[in-house]
Amino acid sequence: MSELRCEVSIPTAREMIAIGAGLLIDVRQAFELELEGHIPGAVHVPLFTFKNSLGKPLDQDEQEMLDAEEPDRKNAAMFVMDLNKLYFAKERPCFLCLCNSGRRSLYAAKLLSDLGYTHSYSVRGGWRDWRSPDHAAPEFLPAGILDARDGVAAA
Repeated sequence: MSELRCEVSIPTAREMIAIGAGLLIDVRQAFELELEGHIPGAVHVPLFTFKNSLGKPLDQDEQEMLDAEEPDRKNAAMFVMDLNKLYFAKERPCFLCLCNSGRRSLYAAKLLSDLGYTHSYSVRGGWRDWRSPDHAAPEFLPAGILDARDGVAAA
């Protein structure tokens, strides 16, 4: 049996957000938001900050971009406390991670899942597809209709 990837389609992510079942976490860098735009309501936690806060090793390019010191246990504890606040504020939502193309968000979703947030997914295609006219937000999306290809159970 093949392992399911922890991804959801853009229509599914939009529906989950619309019905309050998903919280969008944008893991792009600040300069990417400035250049390309942001998504209203998304929580911005750059992946490099994410990794650094959890004590995960950064490669040299990431370290230079982040320009941060090595994290300590207090940083990691505070980061997890902040995640818990987000998680419990929305009655245990799904975390939906988004980056520019979908690669970094897969890593972020895996990190969240490893921390115990088992309903953590990457938004397939990332910001590039999110802003595409083919994936424009629908005027009406019936609740409970989820894309079966996503590996997410229908409500």
